[in-house]
Amino acid sequence: MSNFNFKKMEGADRELKLVPLDSELWEVYRGAYGNVAYDVKLLTGEEKEFDDWDMALVERRQSRQGKEEDMEDTEKIALENLMEGLCHQMTFYEGTYLAMPYLVQILEKKQEEDDVEGQIAFIGHMGFLVATDVPDTPYRDIAESEADSEIMENYHLSILKLQEITKNFLEKHLEEIKQKKDDFYYQKDMFFDSVFAILSSDRKAAFSFSMSNNHECFYGICPSCGDCNEAMEIDIENESDIEYLDSCITPAPSVLGKWDKTSFEDDYVWFSNLLAMAEADKFLKILPYYYGTYKCSECGKEILMMDFMKNYYFEEENAVYENEEGEEEIE
Repeated sequence: MSNFNFKKMEGADRELKLVPLDSELWEVYRGAYGNVAYDVKLLTGEEKEFDDWDMALVERRQSRQGKEEDMEDTEKIALENLMEGLCHQMTFYEGTYLAMPYLVQILEKKQEEDDVEGQIAFIGHMGFLVATDVPDTPYRDIAESEADSEIMENYHLSILKLQEITKNFLEKHLEEIKQKKDDFYYQKDMFFDSVFAILSSDRKAAFSFSMSNNHECFYGICPSCGDCNEAMEIDIENESDIEYLDSCITPAPSVLGKWDKTSFEDDYVWFSNLLAMAEADKFLKILPYYYGTYKCSECGKEILMMDFMKNYYFEEENAVYENEEGEEEIE
């Protein structure tokens, strides 16, 4: 067991109230392709057979990935189908409000059974749902204020429980994560994208991590002049690509060894050290660039790289920039 000292989260022991799977609310709170209750029923064991829509998603995924799926693995297929419905194109869908408490309840059972692989799979998938939940952005399908208050209370409780389960999992199973090798269905970097989304309060940073194509692209818009840079696509293993990054970004200094293994207040500190402990070397190598300083090639202004990237994904309409004469312009 790892020597963390995570504090228990107040209120995480409260009981979730699940919306019945035959409730009409599932037709109100939907996913990208409609009602997601059937996939949740498959995950809970209430249903055993895939319907036509599930099979269509499987066939499309097999064609896209070039790999046959194990049709006996109902849970894995149902979870992936549910994810396709709830975070299609990294958009937040209101069906997540109803589905998340069920996913947390299933994850709690896997924790009780000490199912390591099951916890990795669910935490990895659920983190992406959390990463899409960035309030007041173009990526949301519904404003939180429009949702039922009891539904929202249970949704937020489910996130609280997910954070607690994730911390408990890291405390108990970090060694297994460290030893686990990447394969077709598991990528260590993507798993830690999800861990960051779950444990950080910076949802925009979590979204940016998830959109960076396994940390190979650093798109951004300068908040000062509006210059858009979509040329920063790199292979972290390629030294010439690292040299290119170094010409654009001054990486943040190392903070390894500076985490108390308790606090999550400073994302760069706790996440750097967690990645090092898990030997997530690729992500650890690129992280200082995310938290470094970018110098705009157009106006010369220095900008925190994370702000540069957030501005690309979350730039508001009619943003105000300065032109070459220092005058404000609306775009």
